[in-house]
Amino acid sequence: MKGKNYYYSCVKPEESDAQTERFRALGARDGEIFIDTIGEKSSQRNNLRLLKQLALREGDTLTVSSLYCLSDLKKGLADELHWMRDNGIQLRIADIPLSVQEHDEKSQQFLSDLMFEVFDATILKEREQRRQKQSEGIRAAKMKGVHIGRKPKERGTEFEKLKQQWQRGEISLREAGRRLGVTHQTFKKWVEEEK
Repeated sequence: MKGKNYYYSCVKPEESDAQTERFRALGARDGEIFIDTIGEKSSQRNNLRLLKQLALREGDTLTVSSLYCLSDLKKGLADELHWMRDNGIQLRIADIPLSVQEHDEKSQQFLSDLMFEVFDATILKEREQRRQKQSEGIRAAKMKGVHIGRKPKERGTEFEKLKQQWQRGEISLREAGRRLGVTHQTFKKWVEEEK
């Protein structure tokens, strides 16, 4: 079953007309083109959301100007690609000429699946490299004696007095914590650390 074709891009406002013409050169008709504009900050991608909710169905083909028009973030890009794969949407990317050439249905499906696999692998590899660098940085900082994480709260001058009152049963755990400006769990942890 051959689905419908849709075209999507996210561009600066002044590039909108030129992008529409590029899509028309690929065979797009007016009702098939969805373009979001991007300002100084990231785009809300309302037309992409609308396209996903109302138009795209299994077997349809979505042509995008570039892969990164789908999301500003790698995580968002991975989510969009998974949504397309899970919903049976074939993906064509104008920046990749082989993907926008005419192919028979089986070849187009194979090419689309291949692109999903390559992008998944690329995103996964980048995520692993980022985690590796982060853990190496943390390890190096700890070796230099740099404190990682939130600084511990000061116990305050009243702590000893409140601890003794709590141990004698004169005040509750919650009351002791409240007076020090911490939770009762923190107060209890401080008492246990001193044992």
